[in-house]
Amino acid sequence: MIWMKSEFPGVRFYEHDDRKHGVKKDRNYYIRYKWRGKTFEEAVGWASQGNTARSVYDLLAELKRNQKTGTPPFTIKEKTEIAERKQAEEEAARREAEAQEDQASVAKLTFAEIFEGLYLEEQHISGKKATSIETETVLFQKWIKPMIGNLPLAAIGKADLDAIRTKMLNKGMAIRSFHYALAIISQVFNLCIGREIFAAPNPVSIYKKARRKQLTFDNKKQRFLSETEAADLLKTIQGRSLTLYHVCMVSLYAGLRASEIFRLRWVDVDLLNGFLFVKDTKTGPSRSVPLHEKLIAMFKEICPGDKTALVFTGKGGKPLSEVSRTFDRCVDQLKLNEGVEDRRQKLTFHNLRHSCASWLVMQSVDLYTVGKLLGHTTTRMTERYSHLSAGHMRQAIEKIGRKCEVPGDVALLQSAESQ
Repeated sequence: MIWMKSEFPGVRFYEHDDRKHGVKKDRNYYIRYKWRGKTFEEAVGWASQGNTARSVYDLLAELKRNQKTGTPPFTIKEKTEIAERKQAEEEAARREAEAQEDQASVAKLTFAEIFEGLYLEEQHISGKKATSIETETVLFQKWIKPMIGNLPLAAIGKADLDAIRTKMLNKGMAIRSFHYALAIISQVFNLCIGREIFAAPNPVSIYKKARRKQLTFDNKKQRFLSETEAADLLKTIQGRSLTLYHVCMVSLYAGLRASEIFRLRWVDVDLLNGFLFVKDTKTGPSRSVPLHEKLIAMFKEICPGDKTALVFTGKGGKPLSEVSRTFDRCVDQLKLNEGVEDRRQKLTFHNLRHSCASWLVMQSVDLYTVGKLLGHTTTRMTERYSHLSAGHMRQAIEKIGRKCEVPGDVALLQSAESQ
């Protein structure tokens, strides 16, 4: 590398061995100057990058003026840093402007457009169950979209949510269904707030605080089957679907939830000791449930398969995800819901588990034991069955004071009446 001086003081260069710029070899320019007692020699750049000896000298003159006046930049490094910082700020400002423009554009979208686009896309990406997405979509199409579907997010308020509630309840929907609708609306708003598309507070949160009393509900199942009803229902189901019959037997005689039954594997069925091991429950902790003799006979009849295999499967060996609609058809055939208006009294699959608990309490099994068998995490969940043990409690209360009877009480009473 051979250094050569230019016609301008403080500017020199060297030429590239092979590369040319025009007819001449490409030149890499440097400047040399003193600043605060130190000598600086900094590269400016190649001629092919637009540099000339004159432009480089002008840059050197600019730096020297800055040094005299005390106005940065004083070196090429500082000049480069300032330029990069300015470029970064301009880029950030551009992106911010684009983001604000995007937000303003999205803010103009209606609730329906956001739900059917951004929200559903997010649910699929997050891995939400297809059945859950389908349920939310049906609820949206039937109850939410007709009321607020054409409104932008900023226009939705308490009055709109009240209108949805009124319409759903007037059409016979349970308050729990309205809660589900509110949850969907809230999720849409939370998604937009998280994406900084919507800046205001979630109106559903505000609505819940304002309407707390109106949103309370008791959705507890109250109905349980008599033994005759249970026998008739099981017989009818057995004639239509053997798998559903087996699933119903486990719910009725072991008190398992549908989801717990669907996840049962043969390794969880201990026929030798007569236990079911229930894992991954709705409330968290696993539990062991003693097997009723009818279930032991049933499982032996099914013929245990591979330890890791599911006990109950659908068509093609696919895992079960919901109770077959055959259950509802059998209930309708037996007219078990005929004339029943209260949703809490309508017979559903969950009532089999409820019947199991109810029968246990009526046989004087204490509530603590019932709660353990059903996997309740709090005694409050089991207390709904307490009224069924009234006869047992009456027998207990009658035992009080039997050894404290005062002789002659009857004679004294008769004497008092005669006077």
